[in-house]
Amino acid sequence: VLIEQLFKSVSEKQFDHFLAYLSYFYKNCYEQKKSKGQVTFIAGPPGTGKSFLVNAVIGKIFGGVVAAGSYLVDQDQYNDHLFRSNVWVLDDEMGNADARVMARYSNMLKQIAANYNLRYRPMYSSGGSLEWFGRLFVTLNEDYKSLEILPDMDLNNRDKINFYRVGKTNVDFTVLNAAFPAELPYFCRYLLDHEIP
Repeated sequence: VLIEQLFKSVSEKQFDHFLAYLSYFYKNCYEQKKSKGQVTFIAGPPGTGKSFLVNAVIGKIFGGVVAAGSYLVDQDQYNDHLFRSNVWVLDDEMGNADARVMARYSNMLKQIAANYNLRYRPMYSSGGSLEWFGRLFVTLNEDYKSLEILPDMDLNNRDKINFYRVGKTNVDFTVLNAAFPAELPYFCRYLLDHEIP
């Protein structure tokens, strides 16, 4: 109900696209296949359930989420904690006014979507590279300041980004949160059986 209301309130087509994207990710995890996928941006009004979708729903399906803002936006060079999760999230992070920082951020998003090996650096170590096949989800409001987190949309990035706009819902998140653990296995089965158009 939540996913349907969020995406269909804007476009039936993007609802189908998002379900296909989630199904593809889940099927590859289930079959233990290595696959890369786009960075997903979900924009919409405050209080619609964007953060709930990523943190509570997608997080439970894929074994939890980890906040990646300190590494991707704030330029913290230590990122070993991120590789303990299949889902990285930027949840209502703000962009940076520094053009060099945002260029680096855009480049990192491209690497996350396209590269099998990412730079891995624990504290007190020079680090190396590590395979990672997870996904990055970015949730943001529709105001001008929030939209500054969007990366450069040049030709090199366009195939690496999913951008969705969601609308208002009338979902009771307290009820949904209580019911979701029982519904989770059925939704996962649905994703596994879903025929991608």
